Formats: sequence, C-alpha cells, structure tokens
Amino acid sequence: MQRIFIVEDDFDLADGMAEFLIKEGYAVDYCRDFENVERAVDEFSPDLLLLDLNLPEFTGYHWCSQLRSKSQIPIMIISGNTEDIRQEIALELGADDYLEKPFSLSLLLAKVKALLRRSYVYELGDKKTLSHLGLELNLAAATVAYEGRQEELSQNELRIMAMLLEAAGNYVSSEKLVESLWGQSDFVSENTLAVNISRIRKKILKLTTNISVVNRKGIGYAVQRV
Repeated sequence: MQRIFIVEDDFDLADGMAEFLIKEGYAVDYCRDFENVERAVDEFSPDLLLLDLNLPEFTGYHWCSQLRSKSQIPIMIISGNTEDIRQEIALELGADDYLEKPFSLSLLLAKVKALLRRSYVYELGDKKTLSHLGLELNLAAATVAYEGRQEELSQNELRIMAMLLEAAGNYVSSEKLVESLWGQSDFVSENTLAVNISRIRKKILKLTTNISVVNRKGIGYAVQRV
C-alpha cells in the first residue's frame, strides 16, 4: 500500500483529503507539528508528500528545499496562490508537481496517481543504464554521470533524461514529454516542463560545458553537443 503524507495547516482540508485518499486505498496521515515537519515526514516514510506553501513557522518552500536536499521523495505543492512565479520557485526548489486551491477531489486523485506512476514506474525493458555523448544515465540510482562525476536527478528529471537519451540526439516534442510525465497536459502549467528542463541543464553544466539540452521552437528538446 502506497503511503501519502499531507503537510497542510488547514486541518479540515487535511482531514478531508486524508479520508478521501484512504478510501481510494492509500495509507495516509497528516502533519500536526509544523516546527518539526522534516521529522514527521521521516517518521511516516511516505511514498508521496502533499505540501502546502503557506505554513506556520516555516514556509513550504523551506521544507521542500530541506527535504529535497536529502531525499528524492515525490513532492506535490498545494497552494491557493496561482501566480506562475510562485509555481516556478517551488519547482526550482525540487517540487515535482503543483495543485492550485480550490481543487476537486477527483483532480487531486488524478494528479496523485499520475505522480506516483511516473515516480516509481519506468519501463525500459531490461535496461538499467542509458548513454549518449558520454553522458551515463543510471535508471536505478537516478543519477547522470560524465567522466566519473555525477549528479542526482529527481524522478521528473530522470524520466525526461531517459526519453532524451533514448532519442540519441533527435528531438522529442514537448507534447510527448508532457504526456509521458503528467498524462494530461491540462493538468500542467506551461512553465512546468521548462522549469524541469532548466534544472537538468544546470546539472549537466556541472558535469560538462560541451553537452546540453537544446530546444528548437515548435520541434522539441534534444541532448546535443553545444
């Protein structure tokens, strides 16, 4: 049974989400001590974290950054702030998805299922690694390496890199990437893919300045020499 932990200071909302998700077959609990969110997450050991941005003591941005620094747990931000810049900040700090309040429980469930699916299931037959231009992608460890140096990837970054390296320098359309990661493009803000690509570029840049993810408008993305 997959485990979901909710960090939301509106306890009526947290309780309602928990009750609904439990009925859908998940093990769910929610945070009650907002001074020790990191410890509460560690103790519950969830497969997915639902994290509000506006919290007492420290913001969701703080906890997202803290948790991402030591864990690749999938994080879905839940917030009533609809500004794109807020979403971009959350994604830059390592969040995997963003759900705007108010939302229907059916949309919550759809996004939870999609995030869990793309975080823990990636079908590549018996392949454990992919390589292109000297970049080595380890699917089990969620790392990308070049000439002995390596960077850790989030689950979104891993899936994007796997699709791009499978294409071996050919372009993969934005639509195909979005569909693979999020299933339904109308669940995703237009900046979400771009933010994930930007994070990948920064990690590759730490490994080599000769290779990057390039974009051709209207065509898509590819890993090529630059």
